[in-house]
Amino acid sequence: MLVLAAALAAAETPPIPPPVHHGVLQLPHPADGLRYHPADTGRVTVRGWRFFVSPDSDGIFPDREPIVVAIGSQTFFVPAGQMRARAHGRLFVFRAGRTTPPGGVRYLRLARIQSGLFDVQMRVREIDLRALRNDVELCMPAAVIVGDDDAFSGIQLRTPGFEAKTFTIDRPCDPKGSWPWLGLAGPSR
Repeated sequence: MLVLAAALAAAETPPIPPPVHHGVLQLPHPADGLRYHPADTGRVTVRGWRFFVSPDSDGIFPDREPIVVAIGSQTFFVPAGQMRARAHGRLFVFRAGRTTPPGGVRYLRLARIQSGLFDVQMRVREIDLRALRNDVELCMPAAVIVGDDDAFSGIQLRTPGFEAKTFTIDRPCDPKGSWPWLGLAGPSR
């Protein structure tokens, strides 16, 4: 929890409470990624991931709560009130504006499929990919945090070769207890 608090303070973002209700982020569909050389950063485009809200939660309210997208040790913020509710509160959408700095969350869509289950689509830019310099596969933690609720999983980044400009996230993995934004040893399943 201290890691999340320190990261939030460093980004000059209002304090966000640490997650209390731990759900599951399911990856039924691969995500596409693009690496930028030589900056060793990249972008990820996600479609069709599932956010299962914890059964002990009081619910998520994306249009009223701050949102954090965490990939590895990096956190990207969508301030409270930036998501727009549509379709009678079943769909929530954020699009970064032209004046928004180029990194971070560019697009985020949460669509309620049923009570406690949301479809996630997002595009995140300037993800640190230096670890892919020496590996063609990399396992890192990922989470979507809405207020005091999170959904998390390990994600497997895979690239066809060291100099490749593309990568995919095609399956979950175990990041060996590395859940930096939680301050915990790892998720209990």
